[in-house]
Amino acid sequence: MKILAPVDSAKEAAILMKAGAEELFCGYIPNDWKNEYQTFYGERTQTQETTELLTVSLNKRNNLEGNVSFEDELKKIVSLAKKENVKIFVTLNAFYYTQCMYAYLKKYIARLVEIGVYGFIVTDVGLIGFIKENFPDVYIVLSCCNQVANRSSAAFFSKIGVNRITFPRHVTLEEITEICSSLPNVKFECFILDARCIYDDGNCRAIHNLGHFCMDQWEYETFHSCKYLKDISYDEIQAVRENEKKFTEWTKPYLSQDGKYNGWFPISCSACAVPILKACTNMISLKIAGRGLNTISKIMMVRAAKKMINISEELPRNEAILKEREYISNLVGIPQMCENQSRCLMPSRYYSNLL
Repeated sequence: MKILAPVDSAKEAAILMKAGAEELFCGYIPNDWKNEYQTFYGERTQTQETTELLTVSLNKRNNLEGNVSFEDELKKIVSLAKKENVKIFVTLNAFYYTQCMYAYLKKYIARLVEIGVYGFIVTDVGLIGFIKENFPDVYIVLSCCNQVANRSSAAFFSKIGVNRITFPRHVTLEEITEICSSLPNVKFECFILDARCIYDDGNCRAIHNLGHFCMDQWEYETFHSCKYLKDISYDEIQAVRENEKKFTEWTKPYLSQDGKYNGWFPISCSACAVPILKACTNMISLKIAGRGLNTISKIMMVRAAKKMINISEELPRNEAILKEREYISNLVGIPQMCENQSRCLMPSRYYSNLL
C-alpha cells in the first residue's frame, strides 16, 4: 500500500516525498477560473488574517490557500514527482458542474494531462462520463464524496470507468474488507489520517466559506415523552445514555475542536486497521487528508503513516494491531485514544475478536 498525501507547493512536494509520500494530490485553480468566478475575503486562517475565497470552486476547496494557483508551480510539482516515480492527482471533486463549465473543463483537463498530471479525483458522475469520452486514457479516482458504502455502488462506478474508489470516512473495517474481497478486480483507497469531520462525506453540503460551523460545540438533549416513556425498558434507557456518551466523545473529544494536543490537531486515524487492510491486495493507497494544512502537520502525518505500514509488515497481524494502537496513542499523547474508538476513521465492532 502506498501513502497518498496532499500537497500545495513544489517545496512541500519535495519534503513530503522525502518523508515517505508515494503519491500526491492537489487542487489547482488557475487565474482564468478565479476571474470568472470572483473571489472575496473570508475568515482568518493559520497563516494570514484573511483568506481569499472563491464563490465557485473547481474542487470543494473555496479557500485558495488549499490550492495550487499557478501553472508553473504545478509543473514544478509534476517534474519533482516524476523524478521520484510519484504520481500526481488533481482534485475535480465538486458535487456537480453546470453545462456551461464543460467547455472550460475540457481545456483544463487537456492542459493538465499535457503537463503530466496522472489522474483526477472526481465526484460528479457526469464529469466521469465526460472524461472517459474525451480522455479515455486518463486515470480516474472516485472521490469519497460519492459515499460508496456497499459493493453494488462500487461495482457501478467501476463499470462506468472509474479506476480507483475512495472509501468515505465512516465505513466500517468489516464493510471495507468485505467489499474489497467481493470485487477483487476493483482498486480502492481509504483514509489513514484525517482532521476528522463528524458528518458523512457524501451527505454533507456544508459551505465552509460561512465558517466551520460543523465544528461548533452544539448542545443537545434527548427528547423524553411521558406518553411513551413507560414503553421504554430500563436497559433501553441505559443504552440511550451510553449512546449520548459516545456521541459526545465523537463530537467533543477535546475542550476545543480548534486546539492542539501535543502538537496534533484533533485527528482521527485507522492505524490498527492497517495490518488487516494489508491483506486486501486491491487496497492500493492509504490517504492522508489535509489540503491547506501547514507543512509541519503534513510531514507528521506522512511519517506516522509510514511507521504504521512498517509495523504491519514487520509483525504478525494480531501483534501488529496492538503495536499500532500503542504507537499512535504514544505519538499523539493520549493513552485512552483507542479505548472507545471515538477517534477511529473506520470503527470496528469486532476488534476484540480480531485479536
